[in-house]
Formats: sequence, structure tokens, C-alpha cells
Amino acid sequence: MESPGYRKLVVWQRSHAFLRAVLDAVKDFPRSEEARILKTQLLRASMSVPANVVEGYGSQRGRNFTRHLKLSRGSAWEAEYWLLLGFELRFLDDPVYRKVHGLCHEVIAILTSAIRKQES
Repeated sequence: MESPGYRKLVVWQRSHAFLRAVLDAVKDFPRSEEARILKTQLLRASMSVPANVVEGYGSQRGRNFTRHLKLSRGSAWEAEYWLLLGFELRFLDDPVYRKVHGLCHEVIAILTSAIRKQES
């Protein structure tokens, strides 16, 4: 069976890697209610990034694809905020935060480039 075409997109590959890094990072969150809420929000936003790329890809590209890329970028920025808060609250240690934060900004840059390409 051939893999779906969206898997060939760099934007999906990097956003999927970002999500996997987030999934690993939140495994060590404390068991407090505050940490549970933040973890839920971070996971929701992070999962939306590659999911919106896939949804847009499946919608026959064009303007709808661009709209989904923009939604994906918005979710990546939201995840960036939750990462910052998790770091400030000491739920993420410095090396983990730097790794995941770096991946997040890489994804935002790739999404921005893909959006510009679609709009030109």
C-alpha cells in the first residue's frame, strides 16, 4: 500500500516531528491539576498543527489548503505559548524546552513559507 501523498510534504513531516517531541515532553509533567490543564491545551494545539495540514491536503489544495495552513500556523503559535508557560512553571526543563521550542519555530517558518508559496 502506498503512503498518502501528504506524508511527502516537508511541512507535514516537520509538524509531525514537532508533535512527537511534544508527546515525549509532556510525559514528565507533574500530576497537578494546573499541569493537567496546561498539558491538555498544549497537546490539543500541537495535534492541530499536522492535522490541519492533512485536512487541507485532502481538500483538493487551492485556497482551502492555504486556509488550513494558516489554521495550522495559528495552532503552532498557540502551542509556542503553552510551551513557554510550561517552561516558566518548571514543567519543562531547559534542554527539553529548547528542543521543542526550536521545532515549533521551525514549523512556523515552514508554514509561513508554504502559505506565501500558495498565495503567489
